[in-house]
Amino acid sequence: MAVSRPKAPPGASIRINAPVFHAKPMLLGERVGLRPLETQDAYPLLKWFNDQRVLEDLGAEHIFFCVSLEEEQIIVERMLRDVHAQWFIIMKLQELEPIGIIGLANMDEKNASAEMRLVIGEVKEWGKGMGEEAVRLLLDYAFNSRNIHRIWLRVAEYNERAIRLYDKCGFVEEGRSRHDHYHKGKWQDALRMSLIDSEWRSG
Repeated sequence: MAVSRPKAPPGASIRINAPVFHAKPMLLGERVGLRPLETQDAYPLLKWFNDQRVLEDLGAEHIFFCVSLEEEQIIVERMLRDVHAQWFIIMKLQELEPIGIIGLANMDEKNASAEMRLVIGEVKEWGKGMGEEAVRLLLDYAFNSRNIHRIWLRVAEYNERAIRLYDKCGFVEEGRSRHDHYHKGKWQDALRMSLIDSEWRSG
């Protein structure tokens, strides 16, 4: 979502008339499934990335807010054309409702590595283990189907909920980016974590 967006007021959210989603998930878990990103996903992405609660702990170098559906559609089209990334929408299986986005970015085929990114956009689904299940589905796919050797991620040091999730999934802290971004009146660090395929299989 690398497009500059104006900042919205705290707690702000956006209401849109989104289409009904009928796509069948490609990767299935017990409660969530992952299906490939589609053009129509601009609707939920617009809602999620205009919600201050969702963005609060992401630790982005730039906080992104989209001002229009047309802008979000351009971003999605760019994501779909990126040959070095693969994005999935996290679907809650019971209602076939999109609740977040997860994917592999900065994919390096020569070195078999990729960056993992995750956002649970539906706040009402926080704290229910949906993110962990989505991460495990993606890791299984990445290591066993895409033959990726190393997956890394970046997480803000104050995002304790996300760090606990990544710890549970086997990620190991390998470094720290000092004063990575400005957040709530001061400079904050970001952690770099990674997971190797052999660690995933032995875990």
